[in-house]
Amino acid sequence: MTILTDRPNAPLVALLLGALLGLSACATPEEPPSLTAARAAVSDAGRDPRLADYAPSEFERAQASLRKAEEYWREEEDPEGTSHLAYLAEQRVRIARAAAARNLTEQKAAKLEDERQRLLAEVESRLRTQWEADRRVRDEAANAARLQSELGALGARVEPSGRGLTLTLTNLPFATGSSELAANIKEKLHPLVEFLRAHRERRVVIEGYTDNRGPQAYNQQLSRRRAETVLRYLAINGVAVTRMRAVGYGAQHPIASNDTSRGRQQNRRVEVVILKEGAAGASD
Repeated sequence: MTILTDRPNAPLVALLLGALLGLSACATPEEPPSLTAARAAVSDAGRDPRLADYAPSEFERAQASLRKAEEYWREEEDPEGTSHLAYLAEQRVRIARAAAARNLTEQKAAKLEDERQRLLAEVESRLRTQWEADRRVRDEAANAARLQSELGALGARVEPSGRGLTLTLTNLPFATGSSELAANIKEKLHPLVEFLRAHRERRVVIEGYTDNRGPQAYNQQLSRRRAETVLRYLAINGVAVTRMRAVGYGAQHPIASNDTSRGRQQNRRVEVVILKEGAAGASD
């Protein structure tokens, strides 16, 4: 018969304690908090698109530092050394964030500078365009005044217009039903020839008109022949035919009343339109 007592069995207790100590020695040490914090910092930074866009190399170095800390912990299980490497990873995350912020600011500043330069160029272009337009207006006024003076013997009226310079020649003495110019009148057109020679870039439309007497179709043809007479004179004196066009409008667009002889005389006219620079010309 076995008798149980309360006294522990000393060898058994020692064996159990040894086993527990052995198990404790084989357990994996707990990961340092610094490594956990570094991993969280890198993970959080990875969700920020600014780092990938504006500081990719700095963020890659932070990731590399974290991998080094993790590898060191797995191999050495050294809390102190691992914490040092984890600290470096966290610092590289801060550097990456700062670099991304700086690069983003610099890019925004560069865009603002580009926009400022664009606006300045646009303003300068507008001012230059306006200056050129004003200069052309001044030049046209000066040209009109000079031609008005030089063609005064013809009774020509010279005005700047939307098309360019319009010379209205109302004193060309065409005989009734005729489209021929008198010799003395041709000589008086010489200032116009000189102007067109000096401004070879300008095209010319020569428009003929009649009063309202006579058939409409006849007046149309007569007005064109008179315009062509002036065109031929200009061409003979060195103005390229390719720059000029003759048009006949008959009794259309009167500038005075056809009820009086004076008014009819004013309507029997030729208008020489010196088009603005770059204008393509006119059609019949």
